[in-house]
Amino acid sequence: MPDPRSGQLVVLLREAYGGSPSALRALLAFLVTNDNAKPVAALLDKLDPSKIPPASQIGEPLTHEAENAIIAIRSITSIFQSLGLEPKHPRVVQLRLHYGGLVLERWSTVMRWLVYYMLQAPYYSNPAGSIHFCTEVLMHITVNEEKDVWQEELLYLPSTTDFIYLLLCQVDPRNKSYHYIPMSSRGCSIMWMLWEYINDYSAFSNALARLKAVTPRTRDKIISSLVLRARHIAEIANGKREGLNASSKEDDKLLLAGRSLYLLMFCTSQLLIDPALWKVFLKHDFLFEYASALSILSTKAHDYEMELRRVAEEISGEDPPAKVKIPGLGEGFWKLMADTIAWFVKTLVMKRTPKPSSSIPSAIRGGIMHTALRCLLHLHPEAEVVNRLIDDAVTCTLSFVTTRKGYLALTKGYQDSSPSPTVEDELDDLLGRARRHSKAGKQVCKEIRECVERGERAFERYPTAALKLMLRMCGNRKHPLRLPGGAANTPYRVCARCHNVAYCSERCQREDWTTFHSKECSSFEKWYTSRQEDGQWTYFDIRRDCVLYLENLADWDLWPLVDHGVTRSQKQFTDPRLFRPRPGQIYRPDSKISVFDFASFEGLALKSKYSLNAYYNACWKYINPEWDARVRRICRDVEESNGWSCLVEGIFLHNETLCLFVLVRLGWDGDARDERRYKVEETVWRLGKDNRPRSVTEYIWDGFEEDK
Repeated sequence: MPDPRSGQLVVLLREAYGGSPSALRALLAFLVTNDNAKPVAALLDKLDPSKIPPASQIGEPLTHEAENAIIAIRSITSIFQSLGLEPKHPRVVQLRLHYGGLVLERWSTVMRWLVYYMLQAPYYSNPAGSIHFCTEVLMHITVNEEKDVWQEELLYLPSTTDFIYLLLCQVDPRNKSYHYIPMSSRGCSIMWMLWEYINDYSAFSNALARLKAVTPRTRDKIISSLVLRARHIAEIANGKREGLNASSKEDDKLLLAGRSLYLLMFCTSQLLIDPALWKVFLKHDFLFEYASALSILSTKAHDYEMELRRVAEEISGEDPPAKVKIPGLGEGFWKLMADTIAWFVKTLVMKRTPKPSSSIPSAIRGGIMHTALRCLLHLHPEAEVVNRLIDDAVTCTLSFVTTRKGYLALTKGYQDSSPSPTVEDELDDLLGRARRHSKAGKQVCKEIRECVERGERAFERYPTAALKLMLRMCGNRKHPLRLPGGAANTPYRVCARCHNVAYCSERCQREDWTTFHSKECSSFEKWYTSRQEDGQWTYFDIRRDCVLYLENLADWDLWPLVDHGVTRSQKQFTDPRLFRPRPGQIYRPDSKISVFDFASFEGLALKSKYSLNAYYNACWKYINPEWDARVRRICRDVEESNGWSCLVEGIFLHNETLCLFVLVRLGWDGDARDERRYKVEETVWRLGKDNRPRSVTEYIWDGFEEDK
C-alpha cells in the first residue's frame, strides 16, 4: 500500500487541495486504476481522538498531531470531491460505498476534530477560510445528487446536526458579523449547506427535534444567528461591513448576496413549521430584519444601475441612449429579488405567521413595499415574475394597511427605521417611476396611493375618531339608546369567558348578559379556544381599526342615506308585519348591503348595493354560525329603521386560509360638522375559512349582479 504522505498519491492529494478540475480528475484516475490503494483507511487512522487538545488550549498553536489530523481530513475531502466528478461510473460507485462505510464508522471522530478546528478559527489570520474548509468537508462527503445509504445515515447522526448549528453561530472576529462565505454560483456556502440539509426530510425532522431539545439559551442563539445573518450579508455586499467577497465585480457581489438571502429565508420558512420556534423568531423581529436586508440590497443594486445609466447617457449624449448598450445587473438579479420577495410575503408572512395582520407591519417598516417597487422598475413589463410580485407581494401587503399599525409602517415606519436621510420622499419617487413601468405598474401604484389616502383620512385626519368609536363598538344592544356608560378613553371590558364581545362599562356588560349574551357565550367560548390553539385569534385593536376604516370609507364611497331612505315615502319599504320569507330568503327582498372586499387580487372591490338574501346564501351561511343571532338582530334593526341606517361589511385578509368579516350598522348624522356623516351604531366580526381567501368574494360577484 502506498504511503498517503509520499509518492504519487501524496502529490495528487496536494494538487487537489485547491479544487482544480484537472487535479481532481487526475486523482480520480489514480483511485480507479489502483485497486490496492486504500487511502481513506490510512487517513482515518491519523484521526486519533485521544490527541484532540482540550478546550483550555483553544487559541494556542496547533500541535503536530492536530496538523496531521487536519491534513488527513482535507485529503479525505479531496478524495470524495474527485469521486463526485463521475458519480454514476460503476467503479466510482463501488469506491464511494467502500470509502463511505469507513467514514461512517469513524464519523464521530471526524466531527470532534472539525469542531476543534472551527473553534480555533477566530485565532487564525483567515478565520473565514477555516470556516469555509469546514463547510466543504460536509458538502463533499455528505451531499450528493443521489445520496448513498451511508450518506443518509451521516445526515441523521446527532453529531452532524450539532456541528451545523455550531457552524451557524460562528462570528467573524474582524467585523463582529456572522460568517458569510460566498461561493462561485450558489451563494453563501453555509446557507447552501443548511439548505441541502433541510431539503432531506428525515434529516430535517432530526434537526427540528434537536433544535427543540437544546436549552432555551442555545436555541435562542441559533435562531438569532439566522435572523441577524440576513442584515450582515446585505451590508457586506453593500460595502457597509467588512467581509469576504468571492468577486470584485459589483454585480457578482449583489447576485451572490441575493441568492444567499433566498436560501436563508427558505430555511427559515421550513423551521417555522413548528409554532414554538415561531415565537423565538418573532422575539428577534425576523420579519423586520429580513425585509431590511432585502431593502439594503435592492437599494444598492438600484443606485448601482442608475449610476451606470447616467454614465451611459453622458457617453451617448442622448436621453435615453439609443445606440449605447447600458450595462447593469440584468434581469437575473431582479427576478431573483422578485421571487424572494414573493416567497417572503406568501410563505413567511401568510403561511408561517399565525397572525399576519399583527406581524406584517414589521415587514412594511423594514421596507418590503419599497423593495418590491424597486424590483418593478428593473423588470421587463411582460415578465411572468411581475405578476407574481404584484399579486403575491404588493397587493397582499396592501390588504394589511387597513390597520393603524400597517398604515403608519408604510408612511412613516420605513423612514424612521432607515439611517439614510434620503428616504423621506422615496415612496413618492418610486411610485412616480413605477407607474410608468407598465399597465400593471400603473394600476398597483394607483392602489398604493389610494390606500395611503384612505389611511390618512381614517387614522390621522380625525385623531379623536378612534376614541369616540370605542363607545359605539359596545356589545350591549341598549347602549345607543342612552348616554354612554364610560369615558372615551376607558379601556374596553372584554368577556373573560369567550373573549368575543367587548363592552364600554360594567353596566353594559351586565345588561347584555341578562338580555342576550348568556345564550351565546358558551358557543363563543368553544370557538375562541379552538382559534387560540391554532394561533389564529384576532385582537380588539385590529377589529377596532377595521371598523374605523369602514366608517371612513362609507363617508367617501357610499351615497348619503338622505338620498336613499330619509326622503323616500314610508310606503316604499316593505311592512315587516306583512313580510313572509320565501324558500332561501331570510331577510326582506328589498334589504341591501354594501360590501368592501380588501381580500381580492385587484385591491379594494366595492359592491354598494347588494341583495342581502343573495349575500347570505353566497357567504354568511358558510361562516361562523355561532354569530347568526347577532347578525340577524343587526339586520332586523336596519330593516325596521326605514332607511335611517344601512349595512356595510368589510372583508379583510387575516392569513392564508382565513378572512376577517366585519359587519357594521351605520346610522346617518346629517348635522355632523365634519365630513364624518356615517356613524357606527353596532358591529359584529367573524373569521371565515375559505379555500381561496384572496378571492373569497369572486363567487359572490360572479353569481349575483349589482342592482342598478
